[in-house]
Amino acid sequence: MMASVMKPSSPSPAGHPSSRPDTADQRPRASVVGALARNLPVSASVAVKFAAQGPRAAWSAALRAVPSGPRRRLTDLLGDSAPVLAALAMAASGQRQTALDRLAATRADRPGRRDAAVDALVVLHRPDLARAMVTGPTDPRVLARLLVEEGNYSTALSALDIYAHRRLPGRRTKLLRRVITGERSALDPGPRLAATSRHPVRPVPGSVLHLVTTALPEAQTGYTIRTQGIARAQAAAGRRVAVVSRIGFPVDTGHPAAGPETTLDGVSYHRLLPTRPLPLGAGARLDLAVEEVTGLVERLRPAVLHAHSKHDNAQVAIAVARRTCLPVVYEVRGFLEETWRTRGGDADSERYRLTRAAETACLLAADAVVTLSESMRAAILARGVAAERVTVVPNAVPDDYLADPPEGAAERARLGIAPGTRVVGFSGTLNTYEGLDTVLRAVARLADPSVLVLIVGDGPARDALRTLAAELGVTVRFTGRVPHGRVRDYLAAMDVFCVPRRRTPVTELVPPLKPLEALATGVPVVVSELPPLTELLDDAGAWTGPDAAQPGAAGSGPVGWAVPPEDPERWADALRTLLDDPDRLARAGARGRAWACAERTWARLVESYGDVYRAASERAARRRTEGRP
Repeated sequence: MMASVMKPSSPSPAGHPSSRPDTADQRPRASVVGALARNLPVSASVAVKFAAQGPRAAWSAALRAVPSGPRRRLTDLLGDSAPVLAALAMAASGQRQTALDRLAATRADRPGRRDAAVDALVVLHRPDLARAMVTGPTDPRVLARLLVEEGNYSTALSALDIYAHRRLPGRRTKLLRRVITGERSALDPGPRLAATSRHPVRPVPGSVLHLVTTALPEAQTGYTIRTQGIARAQAAAGRRVAVVSRIGFPVDTGHPAAGPETTLDGVSYHRLLPTRPLPLGAGARLDLAVEEVTGLVERLRPAVLHAHSKHDNAQVAIAVARRTCLPVVYEVRGFLEETWRTRGGDADSERYRLTRAAETACLLAADAVVTLSESMRAAILARGVAAERVTVVPNAVPDDYLADPPEGAAERARLGIAPGTRVVGFSGTLNTYEGLDTVLRAVARLADPSVLVLIVGDGPARDALRTLAAELGVTVRFTGRVPHGRVRDYLAAMDVFCVPRRRTPVTELVPPLKPLEALATGVPVVVSELPPLTELLDDAGAWTGPDAAQPGAAGSGPVGWAVPPEDPERWADALRTLLDDPDRLARAGARGRAWACAERTWARLVESYGDVYRAASERAARRRTEGRP
């Protein structure tokens, strides 16, 4: 068998099919030009920040903004004459593994080129490869950037101090120092959490302002999809809902014509895009965000501030709440320091310790805490947060999933998948910790030409997975990134959905959204034996809703199966057993869909937030009465 590749589908608006986001290509030309001019200070700030992080960071950002066709031609043009820039262009085009291989193979006997390769590896977040190349004298600025990537801010600043003593520091060195100092400052929430200046607002009952990092329609991730699901369901339930993203977004991700506000399925999204340059330091940007959000709160008058991971948003929300006498809910969707450690970060580094401390400080300062699973709740309680203040609101799907799923046969035909093919699937970001290599190796062991692997999504592990599929002779369809509104069509084409996550600090805590979407589509799941995943299966298996007692479509029994992670032999055994029993798969899929539609829609779960908001408001009132911050 030969590994095959499928081209991505045509794009469509993110979110619900009826969404009409205010994107640049839908607005009048004059409006777009006006937004470009209005956002020029923020765009210039972004450019200065990349410049301060070094020429390779600036090049990488510029290359990502170039359309794919010209970027490929530029890669060919650079060739051997500028191998580091060519590698960055490859990475920007999705050829990440090839780019890493080329950079790691850069000749070490040429210090200038070696330093450039080290710097490029830092830009691509591979400090392990960069460190292996530091075999001789290294530009102190390059070394400082590597130390920051390794999470060692103080050592990085010391490297710059040594450099400054040897020669007069230039503008780039001074800017780099400000970036490093500012990043470390953002990890010290003390000054923001201690804010006591009070200017009470008169809140509109039942209103809420969500503070998030990124948002639809510019960013399509599990994070932004959950935000939209919550906000849309709350609006449908009668709340006045608004969302505000981090300061500078989405201009800082390549959308310079973004407007200050947009609406998606009835949810108002606000952007913090000041008409003055943003501070270079991350801590100072948080301070400016506090000022901007305070103004927004005075205008919108929400009854509660609902901050979502990471701690930056919680810091801003708590500082604003102390000023305006509002309650704060902090929703923990992940543990940033554990994600970083999973990607190779050192638990003994400043970044890990300071990030963990910042998260803990925000958890303790919030009036109520929400998280996604019992495993995450246990981790939060272990940090000293009182049990009565922590509520689990798990992942859910929008009410759209109550409609009949797409016809799987039609989607297979569109994909060119032959009748009789058994499809093993995955959807999500292709990170290494997702463990998709385990599925490919398991399917290779089946030695069955009728089995195809359908991988929906894109990410840093894509190149390595393509190579492995070709080596193993496994037939794979890679769709690339697809609009979220189309994901369900691809899910319907699968016989079984796999979540083969590796055992890492973050995967043992944080549940993904996609297996729930698969269950709601009627597709059974096979998952790694990790607490957040087995918790999902246990919740579904324990369901005793009305459909569970009927011998019809749902019946009784499991909705999925758990297999030890990183064990291709055991995965092969499980897939062989299930694929050879289509009736068993159909029963599991029907039961999973019945459970998800009955218990895991946002319309049902969003009621939990009302209880959380009431508890947070009561605690905030007691805190003010007692004169506590």
